[in-house]
Amino acid sequence: MLKASLRNLAGNKVRLALSLMAIALSVAFVAGTLVMRDTVMTVTRAAAEAGAADVTVRPSRETATLTAAQAERVRRVDGVDAVFAEVNVSDVSVLDRRNQAVTVVKSAPTEAGNWQTTGRAPVRLAAGRAPTGDGEVVIDKDSAAKSGVRIGDRVRVTATPGGFDVTVVGLAEYTTPNPGKNLVFLDDTIAAMRLLGVPDGVTAVKAYAASGVSEEVLRQRIRAALGDSFEVLTKTRIVAESGVDDSLDLVTYVMLGFAGIAILVGTFLIFNTFSMLIAARTRELGLLRAVGATGRQVRRAVVAEAFVLGLVGSTVGLAVGIGAAAALRGAVAGFGLDLSGVALAVTPLAPIVSYLVGTTVTVASALLPARQAGRITPIAALLAAEVPADPRSRPRSLVGGALVVLGAAALAARSDGALVFGVAASLVGLLVLGPVLVRVAVPVLGVVVVRLFGAVGKLGIRNTLRSTRRTAATAAALMIGVAVAAALSVVSASMSSSMADRIDRTLGADFTIVRSGKGQPPLTGEVATAVRTVPGVGQVVRQREIRVDIVGGNRSTRGGWVQGVDPDFPAMFRQDYVSGSPVDSLARGEIVLSQSYAQDFGLAVGDRIDLRGPAGSVTVQVGAIRTPDPPGMSIGRSDAPFVTMDVLTRIAPAAQDALIMVNAAPGTDKTAVGAALTKALAGFPQASVRDRAAYKEYAQTQATNVLMLVYAMLGLAVLIAILGVINTLALSVVERFREIGMLRAVGLTRRQVTHMIGVESTVIALTGTALGLLLGLGWGVGAQQAMSSRGMEILAVPWLVVGAIVLAGFVAGFVAAVAPARRAARLDPVTAIAAA
Repeated sequence: MLKASLRNLAGNKVRLALSLMAIALSVAFVAGTLVMRDTVMTVTRAAAEAGAADVTVRPSRETATLTAAQAERVRRVDGVDAVFAEVNVSDVSVLDRRNQAVTVVKSAPTEAGNWQTTGRAPVRLAAGRAPTGDGEVVIDKDSAAKSGVRIGDRVRVTATPGGFDVTVVGLAEYTTPNPGKNLVFLDDTIAAMRLLGVPDGVTAVKAYAASGVSEEVLRQRIRAALGDSFEVLTKTRIVAESGVDDSLDLVTYVMLGFAGIAILVGTFLIFNTFSMLIAARTRELGLLRAVGATGRQVRRAVVAEAFVLGLVGSTVGLAVGIGAAAALRGAVAGFGLDLSGVALAVTPLAPIVSYLVGTTVTVASALLPARQAGRITPIAALLAAEVPADPRSRPRSLVGGALVVLGAAALAARSDGALVFGVAASLVGLLVLGPVLVRVAVPVLGVVVVRLFGAVGKLGIRNTLRSTRRTAATAAALMIGVAVAAALSVVSASMSSSMADRIDRTLGADFTIVRSGKGQPPLTGEVATAVRTVPGVGQVVRQREIRVDIVGGNRSTRGGWVQGVDPDFPAMFRQDYVSGSPVDSLARGEIVLSQSYAQDFGLAVGDRIDLRGPAGSVTVQVGAIRTPDPPGMSIGRSDAPFVTMDVLTRIAPAAQDALIMVNAAPGTDKTAVGAALTKALAGFPQASVRDRAAYKEYAQTQATNVLMLVYAMLGLAVLIAILGVINTLALSVVERFREIGMLRAVGLTRRQVTHMIGVESTVIALTGTALGLLLGLGWGVGAQQAMSSRGMEILAVPWLVVGAIVLAGFVAGFVAAVAPARRAARLDPVTAIAAA
């Protein structure tokens, strides 16, 4: 039986190749994602290991920096071989003489610090010399090469204390692959003042152990010398904490999401393939039963075929995934990572997961067809293999209909738990109802087809209805992908519309000035000063934010965000308040809490709360409580309390502006004011000027990213669905050899045969598209309703996207028909009629 199974598998290479592609595609997404992430993790950890000392001392949350005196205390600890008092900040930008950012890649973070002279730095001089004194700088050679900066050029560095001009005297390079950062190095004595604004401040003290002293022993000695007011970490701990950037984590989750869609859709393709192969091999399996094979042996044979197919598909997918990861190493440069000379990290996890996914999905998809194969009787060997008729199952209709009704009711319930149940129930319900719905949908879709193609169109419709179960399974592959894409498009459009509406209702500023990107310096006082000098500028309102310790009511939190605002902030940013007056509260120096914050701390208007920052602490009274912004719908930090600038300065004098809101003076041309603002802030790369329309676009970026995800997911679903339709039609053509030969013999032309197969393919694809749209729009509306209380108040259906989905379904049907139609049209009538 095993030999017979393998012989059969080898004899159906073309038929099973399409299923093999579905398995390989699913596995390739999983394998490629895991390999790429492991490679990035290897590079990141290598960089962390190269830069970490045996023991690192960092300041606690209460203090922003350490001092040179504390570094000297570490130096005197027994067992310390060398000490480096490090200054390192990541909110820095560098501009060349044309006011263009000096960066290895757009959005890459820039780290600035003092040049290490211990000889144990993770970087080395590639050209020039180290910086000495004020006015000199070393930058990394990758960003210099990308930006056209050379030794001797003048650049402007902007940090939290302010901006300053320096001359490039050297170029540095990593001793490991570039982990995606720009580097700036200043003279050891100058870095503290320029980057921190503190003459003798340092951000960390790195201690290197003498020979024979372990890092843990050295950590304990340093902690004993300094006390418990500092974080004292070993190299092992520092390296363990290193990880990939959040954006790369997001890419990992998205790619694994694609893999999940590919696996789900591919499951239907594999199931359909085995079902059709079993139907086509009825006589063969009957003969095996007649010569002594048991039903159990037949079932095992089919499962063995699936297992072998899964192994082969997993192997191909693993190879394709590794190849894709190798090819995509250049694409990762978009995140600033240099992987050009890095070997791929293929850990055991990637092949293990790949084979588990590929073989498990394939075998699971073949279990039901295997069970059907085991039921074939010996008498079937005497009968012609025919497509089994679909029973009109009343239980199927009742069960499927009940699940759809329950799912629809749950989707309308406006809760997260009900939404999940509604999605699952409606999906299973439509899958169960598939054959029943095909009997209804195909004739309706076929009305136009029959008018266009006449008798050939009728033949195509009848062939599609010959096995509604098969048609439903084929259409289900496309249905699922279309449903996910349609649901995400509704969520994206509703999120975008709700955000735009919220901005219109709350933001009273003509212009907003925000940081231009992650890792950019804050909006220093120079930015606000430059804004106020622009002709035509009227009202200017600043918002600052910093982490401090908050103690009050029944709890406390370390490192909580607090905002400082100008007195006109409540008028510029119109929020809803549960109690108290924000204007009066700010005038009295009180704090304004969000409702969720007040509930968590057990506070009400009139209660007191302590704020403890780097420069001291202050006790303030709660003056007002506001409604928190919905998640993803906020301007600034939605839940963070806010106080006056004076209060924030008392506890955190180093805090800088995070947002500046500007109104044009009455009677001025807002367009001209916006242009003047942009020109005035050209020397501040961290500042981005946006009018109301641009701010809406900026705020809707998340929704736009979701829409891009929709198109990518739709493309993946269409690709796999095309494989499914091709597979179904190819096997259908084999089943109907004699029938097609008879049609050719009675006058059907090759072109008409092509049209007949094309009609079948298009109708199957459009059926899957229609059912997917119905399901996906229901999911999308249900999701919007469930999240309406959290800010997604407006339901929006992107009809252009819906039209694109319908067009994609039509194209899928057309493309899928090409190969099977050509094969059917080339059949020789005499040979086909003579086929057994």
